[in-house]
Amino acid sequence: MNKKNLLNYTVEELENEMAILQEPKYRAQQIFISVHKNNVNEIKDIYYQNRYE
Repeated sequence: MNKKNLLNYTVEELENEMAILQEPKYRAQQIFISVHKNNVNEIKDIYYQNRYE
């Protein structure tokens, strides 16, 4: 599986990716904010960062 640079995605593109993965649409917004505002580099780090804020 190839890693994708999440900085290159718009919210709409992330929503499409979430649909493919059968994840809720709101996950796209969570990922977008985490990547652009909180400087998260990997998906696995989003949970931990949001949990302890």
